[in-house]
Amino acid sequence: MLEQNKITDHNKYYLTSTDDLPKIRGQPKLHKTDTPMRIVTCSRDTITSPISQFIFRIIKELRTTLSGVVCSTSNFIKVIAYVKLNQDEHLASLDIHDLYKNIPVNKAIDITLKRLDESKKLDKLPFTKTDIKELLILALKNSYFQFNGKFYKQKTGLPMGNTLSPILADIYMDEYHKQYLHEVNIPNKIW
Repeated sequence: MLEQNKITDHNKYYLTSTDDLPKIRGQPKLHKTDTPMRIVTCSRDTITSPISQFIFRIIKELRTTLSGVVCSTSNFIKVIAYVKLNQDEHLASLDIHDLYKNIPVNKAIDITLKRLDESKKLDKLPFTKTDIKELLILALKNSYFQFNGKFYKQKTGLPMGNTLSPILADIYMDEYHKQYLHEVNIPNKIW
């Protein structure tokens, strides 16, 4: 990309300036029975974090195109405050077990690229769709970490702790909702 004048020397230095590997840590799921641990890869200031942050700045605007994504508790409270439930209706909250681990990375990347195309964001960038795809693959499929002196590679799903994982999970789930929720013949008040 440097040779094609798509990035500057400064960008190249930034994207390659860190060589530390992520480490993993356990984060207790306090809202679950028996308080299981969620394994999180600490990716801040590690080898893939500059690339992840670089791409995040490009795709973050896609969040505004997502339906059904609640960005904060206060936003959620505002959304449901005006929902009127009939006597035979219930408010439900659903949780996807190990969401990040179960999202197919290639599919999430393809959906993200499709959404970038639709948003016309790529028209304003020096990068091609292939450039963005290569950077996404580099950031998401090279999730190595160190634990007890041994090195491991995450084989499936989005890496928990990567800057890109939350937005790619939201984009993937938005596409899933659009593709499959129309099959549910229950009129919804809110999704």
